[in-house]
Order: sequence, then structure tokens, then C-alpha cells
Amino acid sequence: MKKNIINVAVTLFFLLTLGAETGQAQTSSNQFKSYIPFQFNVREQKFPAGEYLIERTNRLASMEILVIRDAVTGHSMFVPVSPTEDRPREKAQLIFHRYGEITYLAQLKGVQPNLGLELSESRAERALKRERQKAVRARAAGEVAQNEPEYETVTIALRMK
Repeated sequence: MKKNIINVAVTLFFLLTLGAETGQAQTSSNQFKSYIPFQFNVREQKFPAGEYLIERTNRLASMEILVIRDAVTGHSMFVPVSPTEDRPREKAQLIFHRYGEITYLAQLKGVQPNLGLELSESRAERALKRERQKAVRARAAGEVAQNEPEYETVTIALRMK
């Protein structure tokens, strides 16, 4: 029930601000393209490997909306993201968190000078983190604990569209 309410609120928020942001969303600095060579997840949705178009909308609010669209099938998803401070980069990047065979989109970096965009962790990603932490603790029982990373970071370049 709570998830449905949040989804409805995000959708309404997006629809209400879409009209005001449409003109701004058409500029080239808001649209990116990238080939992602592996299957990945955005929240609870799975996306196959392939060419993706990513568009920033609702840039004037404290929470932006990304539209992630499969360039071949046209399948798309609206994703709320939070702006974060970032160091200046020459190129924009997609940052993924990989847990074994499962990969989640986590951030976009370098979309503007000193600006990154962060996706919130999904329930599934948080649960996967907890499971991995339990497994590490179980292996370390009776041994000296080793600092193993929770996830592997995978970076993919973004191109301006």
C-alpha cells in the first residue's frame, strides 16, 4: 500500500511538472546515450544489455526525474533522482553497483560541472546487501574479519545525444 502511494505521488509530481519542463528537457545537455553491455536493474525493473537513451527532466526541483529508454524497444522508465555535489569531470558516467551477477544503476556523474545524480536504493538492493553481509560474517566466523567490499563498482561512459 505504501509503495503504491509513493508511486502515485511520484507520477503525479512528474506529470504536474512535465509541462513546465518540456522545453528545457529538449536541449542537448539533458539527453545522454550509452551502450550498457550487461543486464541491469533500475529499482525493481530489469533492463537487458543494449543501447539506452537517458533524459533529465524536472531540473528546477530538488528532485529530478530521469527517463531511461531502451533505444531499440522504446521501453522506458521514469526514475526520481537526487542531485549530489560531484567533482568536475571531463565526461559523464553511469555508475553501477554489482553484487555478483546482479547489477543496479546507482548514479550519473558529470552531467554538469559539480553535479551528480543519485538513485535511491531499491528494497531488492538493500535486501541483497544484507544477504551478502551475512554471508561475509558467516565466512569470517572464527577467522579474522576481512574488509570485503559490499559491491563492485562498474563505470560506463555517457555520450551527449
